[in-house]
Amino acid sequence: RQLVLSAEVPSKHPKHRGRYSILKVSKVKRPSSGRQCRSPTNRMVHAMALSIGSQGGARHARRTPVQSRVKPCRKLHPITAHGHHGGSGSSVHAKPVADGSFLGELRQYAMRLHTREQAPREGKAAAPKPDKPWEPKLAGYMQFMAESKVVYDTFEELLAAGAQPYYKEFAATGLQRGAAIDHDLAYLSERYGVPIPEAKPDGPGHTYASELRELAANKPGPFLCHFYNHYFAHTAGGRMIGKQVSQRILDGWTGNFYKWDGNVKDMLDDVRGKLESVAQTWSDEEKNACLEETAATFSWGGKLLRLVAAD
Repeated sequence: RQLVLSAEVPSKHPKHRGRYSILKVSKVKRPSSGRQCRSPTNRMVHAMALSIGSQGGARHARRTPVQSRVKPCRKLHPITAHGHHGGSGSSVHAKPVADGSFLGELRQYAMRLHTREQAPREGKAAAPKPDKPWEPKLAGYMQFMAESKVVYDTFEELLAAGAQPYYKEFAATGLQRGAAIDHDLAYLSERYGVPIPEAKPDGPGHTYASELRELAANKPGPFLCHFYNHYFAHTAGGRMIGKQVSQRILDGWTGNFYKWDGNVKDMLDDVRGKLESVAQTWSDEEKNACLEETAATFSWGGKLLRLVAAD
């Protein structure tokens, strides 16, 4: 976790009374109101921001000479991924996106949509006030997975169909989640003796899927914006949510929804490279349309995640 302010603290030197210094950084006590990512949902969104363009992007951002002298208060631990076949997995970090790349623009656009708490250096949005503490529920979590499966299956269907030739480049990336969700729902149903829920016709799954079909047919840039943000968010903040659910209501069990066959970092890097190549063929208007769809991707992701704690 980085020290994200200017790291200026009141100087205690008699000659510099009233001035500020960065030399006492290690002695600063961080107020509780300044803690980052305090709730599971905020941690999810913060991690999602880091996954856009380059995971860990906030830590690789260009610094001023003063900021470069400030050391982090506590190291951010990488999120590790474990494949189905065992092993320690790999750290989900990516190289910083080169200046001037489209993914760099996409990340910057997304970071501005976060609050100061979620992205202290770049967040611009006002922080919402939660109505009540976030408490996951088994029924809500299973409904979340059922609705999410509709979304993932729709992405895969549309990418494989290839309304745009380059859509097929993003099919079968290894990031698919449909089969993993089927496995986890079957397990939870048997373990807890509850039926597997179905996605509601007017629920966020089918509603979002309908929107995706429209975008895939007519607006490829915005469609790929949804694909990119949705899949990358799950590999980062989505896994944080999964960990919270596991600890609170599933006795430590973590399903296949949060596991991948192979090295997730390589999968993500491969998708980044393909998207960067595709974006270079777009006009400025098409690139802007993709960027401006970012807020909608966040909105749909939020609608799905709210189901986890629904009554």
